[in-house]
Amino acid sequence: MRIVAAFLLLTVFAGLAIFLTFTSSWGSLLIPQAAANEAAVAVEEPTPMPDWEGKFVVETNQPVVLRTDPFVAAQAAGLLRKGEKVALKGCDVSGLWCQTEAGEWFVSYMVGTLPEGLPVLEGVKVQAAPTVAPLVPTADPAALMPTATPAAASVLLMLPTPTPAPTVLPQAIVADAANLRAGPGTSYAIVGSANFGESLSLAGRTDNGEWFQTDGGAWIAGFLLSDPPAGLPVVEPPAE
Repeated sequence: MRIVAAFLLLTVFAGLAIFLTFTSSWGSLLIPQAAANEAAVAVEEPTPMPDWEGKFVVETNQPVVLRTDPFVAAQAAGLLRKGEKVALKGCDVSGLWCQTEAGEWFVSYMVGTLPEGLPVLEGVKVQAAPTVAPLVPTADPAALMPTATPAAASVLLMLPTPTPAPTVLPQAIVADAANLRAGPGTSYAIVGSANFGESLSLAGRTDNGEWFQTDGGAWIAGFLLSDPPAGLPVVEPPAE
């Protein structure tokens, strides 16, 4: 019995020694890994905020399309989201088009109040208003019909009444998601929306060519259209 008891006691001590050796080995492996993770976390630094000090900065109050040149048909160069800030280099003499420090252009009324002391960019050539082509009068179908004589009256009554051909309005593709407004300006109420790639039928424009009227009477800013057509008649805007 003593031999059995001694054997059992020896087995217990051997198992305890193996357990302590195993746990010590894993501890030595895990501690360096934890230290490495802590070092990696300590190295991470927050993303630096843009330095606006001493710059002419504006904040957008709606999505703004940036263009390569100061006219609505110029190629789109980027998009500013609502609430984004951008530093300006200056605006043209009329104050209609402003240029960012990166060189892109946008229409000034698409952002908030412009900062005081903003430089005037001399010699900037902006897009002139499109030339309106003279309207060709449509012939009256009734005036072209011959006067019926009593002998031919019965024959004329059998002829179908000519139907005037429908007027085909110019089309333009929406270059970016846009609001449709009751008048040509952001102060007018929003009456609808247009999606990117949608085709709109246009019935007129403002005198300066910056806003276009759809066939439904709503208005859309010209810079939100891809290659807006020239030659549309000038439409007087409604009272605000």
